[in-house]
Amino acid sequence: MTVSLPPLPRTRSERILWSVLEEHFEDAQYLFLRWEGALDGPDDSLHQLAVGPERRFAAHVRGLVHGGLPVVERILFPAIRADGAEEAFDERAQRATAALGILTQPVSGTERLITAASEELVAGSAVHLHRALQLWDAPHSDRALWEASLRTDPKSWPAWLRTFAIRGQPADENMVNYCLRGDQDSVLAALEVVPDMAASAGDKIHDVLGYFLSSKDAPVRVAALRAGLQVGSHRAWNLCREWFQSPAVPDGVIELIGIVGNAKDHQALIQSVADGHISEGRVWALGHSGRPYAAHLCAQLLRHADERIVRLAFEAFCAITGLPSDNPEVAAAELRPGDRDLAEPDGAFAAAEAARDEAVESDAAAGLDPLVRRLPMPKPEAVEAWWAQVKDRFDPRCRYLYGRPSDLAWMRRAYIHGPSRRRHLLGYEITLRTRSRVQPSTRAFAARQYRQLAELADLRLDPQRGYLDI
Repeated sequence: MTVSLPPLPRTRSERILWSVLEEHFEDAQYLFLRWEGALDGPDDSLHQLAVGPERRFAAHVRGLVHGGLPVVERILFPAIRADGAEEAFDERAQRATAALGILTQPVSGTERLITAASEELVAGSAVHLHRALQLWDAPHSDRALWEASLRTDPKSWPAWLRTFAIRGQPADENMVNYCLRGDQDSVLAALEVVPDMAASAGDKIHDVLGYFLSSKDAPVRVAALRAGLQVGSHRAWNLCREWFQSPAVPDGVIELIGIVGNAKDHQALIQSVADGHISEGRVWALGHSGRPYAAHLCAQLLRHADERIVRLAFEAFCAITGLPSDNPEVAAAELRPGDRDLAEPDGAFAAAEAARDEAVESDAAAGLDPLVRRLPMPKPEAVEAWWAQVKDRFDPRCRYLYGRPSDLAWMRRAYIHGPSRRRHLLGYEITLRTRSRVQPSTRAFAARQYRQLAELADLRLDPQRGYLDI
């Protein structure tokens, strides 16, 4: 396939300060990595990312756009080609940033250029261009991407479905049906967007999901459960409850119990941990249950032998009670990313930092979430003393979110100002509680998420209710 540039406004290239444009490109890549990495981090909120790295990234992209066609020809277009990332310090950042610079050009048809370029790349490289398509936010972008996807090779359709899922927009029904008949990767991609077909497919959607709810492939069953819950399937919820009782229940099912379970479901979750079934997935779900007794149990887990469980329990405790996890009175002083001892660069400080980095890399190699070790480490005695003073203020019948009974307004505020790492499941809870009428794109730029949250103003949503009472 031949990839050609669309007509773009020309800027006299002799007037362009190429060193400035190249610096814009490099800085934009760094900021993209900073922003992308923070999406799952414990330190930045949606608001902080929006006014920090995201705003600065957009400014550098605008600088590239002002250069017009010469910049596209000399810097951006070569960076998205098959051989364009050979000298990149990070292929993901280079391709995604260059593609966004092209998509943001003030002409129509740039999405067709990125689409054609993605078809020429191997899947591992094409995904970086699809990341740019996921993030592209223009008044016509939803329609333009839908039309562009119809002219692509079926082998790229799973990537397109993931792009539409991240954006929170419907996909072509034929594309979805084709992928539902494919391999596991294709099926998982299709199940992410199946709920958006409910309006056109009607009751047939439950027949489709029913087939995959019976799958022996655990990831497919979990994906089908999540899709079923989005369209109000009571069968999916009952299967979720049944699966939770099994010894090999996946974390993806446990967290569903946490976010939309009722008081009885949450009691079963709490009791399972109290009985010794302690896992990272269950501790994570305790924090999302919002129950005061879950907070009490997390306070007890602060003395657990596993450091990762301790950090997760402290995070969950703070998410329920509202205790600031960065309060030096209750959190131990530790190295943070970027800390350095300039006076003794190779001393004990550096050794401790190296040990921490080695532990993070070891966790990642073992398939564990490496960011757990970035969570604050508590001072158990201080936390227990604080909890003893305030626990009687918490009503055991209520779900709490950062110290207050959870309601729509407070949930929205937590979504915007709470840690990014918790925003994804909070956004999915909003999706379930609105039956997919609002689907926050938690991995998109902030402007798109703010528009989606604004749609909550016309809806009634009660986080205190369990799934069957929504």
